[in-house]
Formats: sequence, C-alpha cells, structure tokens
Amino acid sequence: MVIISLLSWWYSEGWLEQISLTKRSFIKLADKFSIGMLLRTLFAPFRQISVGEQAGKTASLASVIADKLISRLVGSVMRLVMVFVGTLALIIYAIISVLRLAGWPLLPLAPVLGLILMVSGGAPWKII
Repeated sequence: MVIISLLSWWYSEGWLEQISLTKRSFIKLADKFSIGMLLRTLFAPFRQISVGEQAGKTASLASVIADKLISRLVGSVMRLVMVFVGTLALIIYAIISVLRLAGWPLLPLAPVLGLILMVSGGAPWKII
C-alpha cells in the first residue's frame, strides 16, 4: 500500500512539484543576474562619484570627458561580462533541469535495476 501511494504521488503531484520548483529556481536565477536591466543600463557610468565634484572646480573639460568616457567603458565591459555569465548560467541550469525532469520518472526504477544487475553479475564492482 505504501509503495502504491508513493508511486502515485511520484508520477502525479511529485512531478508537478518538481516542475514548479524548477520554474521558481529558474526565475530566481534570472532575477539574480537581471540581464534585462544590465542591457538597459549598458552604457551607464560605472560607480562614478568624483566627476561631479571635478566639474565644479578647476578641472579641465578634457579631464571630465575622459573620466566619464572611462567610467562608461568600464561599466559597459562589466555589464557585458555579467550578461555573458548570466546567459551561460541560465543555459546550463536549463540543460540540467531538463535532464533532471526527464530522469524523474525513471528514478523509482533504480533499485529494481540495481537488483537485476547485482543478481546477473552486471554490477561494476567485484568482491574478491
């Protein structure tokens, strides 16, 4: 009776819970990287705090322009790296999730397969 109820949960509610968990985890991972926001602010300055003070003082216009340009260049490079890493992480997570969800229905068969391999001598280990 316990095995029947476990298998009925495994192939109905359990599978739906795994799909829901995978979706939530994927959304959390996508939110961690915020790829859309990184692309919208791609050319925004990167932690620029000193240019505003220099512009009001005796700093030359060329120095202010160079500071802003370097800050935007550093910001765009950092954001592009984060977009690449985030996209790669999402792709890897999606592949792992598909494999995990595809293997979910086969997992209850693992003990039976192990017993068959053990009895038939197909186990990968040998006792001497």
